[in-house]
Amino acid sequence: MVNETEKANVNEKTEELRKKFFIDAGIYEEQLLEGHIDKTMEHAQLTSDGRIVFNNELLTDRQKVGIVILCRCLGSKLDDKIEESVTNKEISELTGIEPKSARARLSNLIDENVIIRVSRGVHRINYNKIDDFIDSITE
Repeated sequence: MVNETEKANVNEKTEELRKKFFIDAGIYEEQLLEGHIDKTMEHAQLTSDGRIVFNNELLTDRQKVGIVILCRCLGSKLDDKIEESVTNKEISELTGIEPKSARARLSNLIDENVIIRVSRGVHRINYNKIDDFIDSITE
């Protein structure tokens, strides 16, 4: 038979394990966001009005399209005035890429599951692919 002291020790050990294993969801989200921002800033940054400033002149058109959508996603997490989704027209304007070429690069990113089509002509980043996308640019 288990005595009260043994039960207390088991409960204490379980609590120690719980504290080690579980993390606060809010803190986790902030750490994830910070990591994504740090990696993205090597390539581009977002102005307070939602425009993109490219820091990496070697980006391909495909990468620029993805970075624009990623920057808007990250910016929307920091400022409610910044819209997360991006239209085809905005992508072309923000990247300086001709609309037809921008749509072709966008189509590639959709096929790769990096970008999700929200509605006709409106897109957002696939949250599950952010790290893979950023890492593919940094390689």
